[in-house]
Amino acid sequence: MATVANITVESAPDNPSVQIVHLSGELDESNLPDFEQVIRPLVADLSCKVLLFDLDGLKFISSKVIGQFAYLYTTLSHSQRQLVLVRMDENIKDIFALVGLDQIIPTHPDIESALSNL
Repeated sequence: MATVANITVESAPDNPSVQIVHLSGELDESNLPDFEQVIRPLVADLSCKVLLFDLDGLKFISSKVIGQFAYLYTTLSHSQRQLVLVRMDENIKDIFALVGLDQIIPTHPDIESALSNL
């Protein structure tokens, strides 16, 4: 049975070069293609300078999806763009820490602080 993840995208207020991706639910192999379908055009769009992931409400993330975040970070970094994570649940924060991604991907407690630090 497939898990459910809600994925929506919006431009940051007053800054269309920042795309905010809101994720909630559970993100794993069963819905990774849906995630990739939303994210791929954002990565391809070079006018998108920052992909800000709002993880409020994300309750589960699989190792394969963690690998996707590592890939996104590397891909964006190679073109002088950024990946930023905000509003992570403690369990999700622990998973990113466990694999060391919290050391390379900037994280913020909320969207406002992330936007003010760009």
